[in-house]
Amino acid sequence: MAEFFLLTTANPRAQTIDYIVNRTAIGQPAELNEDNLHSLKAAFPFSLFKQLAHEKFPEDIQTFSTGFVSFMTIVKSPSRSLSADQEKHFWSMYQKLNSQNMQIYKDIIQLFRFGD
Repeated sequence: MAEFFLLTTANPRAQTIDYIVNRTAIGQPAELNEDNLHSLKAAFPFSLFKQLAHEKFPEDIQTFSTGFVSFMTIVKSPSRSLSADQEKHFWSMYQKLNSQNMQIYKDIIQLFRFGD
């Protein structure tokens, strides 16, 4: 029901989405505009996302969102141990990141520190 409310055209949010899509559509391929439209329609306020996550997931979870602008959300389940091979594989992939990607991840971590 919440999704329907958020996506109806009577909703001012839908009018804002239409405005944004129309403004950014100039000179863009139709596929990109369609993707942009669906991405914006799929966006939910963090408060609603948090409420629905806690209703739908039976286990004890935590929800986090980036600070300033809620553009990324994480649902964290209780910690589970990794095998030694899994941990080694993870750190191997992490160490292979180039400096630009490493900085992106550091920036994302910082944004989550400012968030909920």
